[in-house]
Amino acid sequence: MSHQRNRKESNIDKKYKELLFQYSLGDIKQSTNTRVPKYEFACPFCSADRKGSKKNSKCSALFWVENRGCFKFQCFNAGSNECKFPIEFPKFLERYNPALFREYQWERFHAGTTGGRWNCPHPPEVLNLMAGGGNE
Repeated sequence: MSHQRNRKESNIDKKYKELLFQYSLGDIKQSTNTRVPKYEFACPFCSADRKGSKKNSKCSALFWVENRGCFKFQCFNAGSNECKFPIEFPKFLERYNPALFREYQWERFHAGTTGGRWNCPHPPEVLNLMAGGGNE
């Protein structure tokens, strides 16, 4: 039996996804015609650079990847370096809102879900301590 089946979104990921939706990403459309949760919105990386009516088109999405147990961001235009390739939610948050990512990263750290086998790195201060850099 695989422990990766039917993995659910963590409460921390859900909290920060909702914060992004509420305060940052503008008009979000939840797609109901897919078997996995999918949220569509204008790409925060390349849509602002677009001219004309496509500027606010919902060309990107966060969609659930069950075998990874997380949401991934993908832009279907791939119009900038930040959105050329699909990325998991923590990396998307880090690129799009670094300050919010730091809060998220610390919350994940305190929950024991950073580093090693997780998709979110330890906060830099923790890495410094682990490397012996905090003894000064």
